[in-house]
Amino acid sequence: MDSRHDSTRRGARRATDRGQISFDFLVGVSVFVLAVVFTLTIAPGVFSTTTAGEQATHELESQRVAGWVTGDALGHGETTSQANAYCLVALVGGPTPTAGCGFGGGTLQDRVPIEGTTNVSVRQGGNQQCWDGTDEAFEDQSSGCSWLAAGPQYKNADTAGVARRTVAVGDQRLTITVHVW
Repeated sequence: MDSRHDSTRRGARRATDRGQISFDFLVGVSVFVLAVVFTLTIAPGVFSTTTAGEQATHELESQRVAGWVTGDALGHGETTSQANAYCLVALVGGPTPTAGCGFGGGTLQDRVPIEGTTNVSVRQGGNQQCWDGTDEAFEDQSSGCSWLAAGPQYKNADTAGVARRTVAVGDQRLTITVHVW
């Protein structure tokens, strides 16, 4: 072959061949970054179980029920710092609610109409409280009084929502715990 012919071929190739330029690199990196972002944000939601969705729903329901209990249900509307003792006892399975209570129905499920199973309990300083029915005072659980809890026993379900509210009943501070699962 002629050396002149080789140089002409090389020169012709250089004129028509093109190397990678900054714009090509930028487009390639952008497509890669978009693929990684899609994978990290969208794909986990597509392949996850519904447990996370159930957990969020139960959390929301428990917060809503706890807000309703400490607000409207206990007879003081928006005032969540004071609670009516008789309404509290009626809510967790005591006698028929009085006229000042913000609920009706015979069972907790009737009184709290949500899809999930609900448990409401009353504690003071971590101790389950009870009411002997004679006055507005609550005391630690004993065999001679009604335990202040309603609904099925909570069994540490993974998808349970829990909400706690503190209310004053007379001169006592009580914690109302709501489990929804």
